Amino acid sequence: MITIGRMPKKVQGFFQSVEKHFNRPAFAHFWQLVLAITISHGATIERLAKQLRNSTHRTKHGEFLWQSTWDGPAVVQHIALDTLKHLARKHGGKCYFIIDETQTLKRAKKMAGVGKLFHHSTGKYGMGHTMLKVCLWYRGVIIPWGTWLYLKEADAKK
Repeated sequence: MITIGRMPKKVQGFFQSVEKHFNRPAFAHFWQLVLAITISHGATIERLAKQLRNSTHRTKHGEFLWQSTWDGPAVVQHIALDTLKHLARKHGGKCYFIIDETQTLKRAKKMAGVGKLFHHSTGKYGMGHTMLKVCLWYRGVIIPWGTWLYLKEADAKK
């Protein structure tokens, strides 16, 4: 099993550009989790934390994801623009802005932002969330741009 002890030199430039969006401890959690997601097939914090040598306990990574005050969309968009700049240096071409909406059914009825929706893939009505996902497509490379939760007007006021 591969473990991550420190940030590899090859990726330092990638992470340096977004370091200003974080305080010191939060930045360490960010780069460690991004690398762990990249090299592992694990989908839980516990599995990702096993990839991180000399790391804090898995609960600290969870707290970073749920309670830290970093601006996730700004970081993703900053990385997307950096990636686009590197790709555009070599060739011109068209950049496509792809918008997709995804519906996720939920069992909970009192969850924030959950509402009644028609789930297209099952053909049934149910309680759930609608997510808006946006990415850029340039020269065969798909670059994530952002994800937003769609809220109805009544939910947005809350």
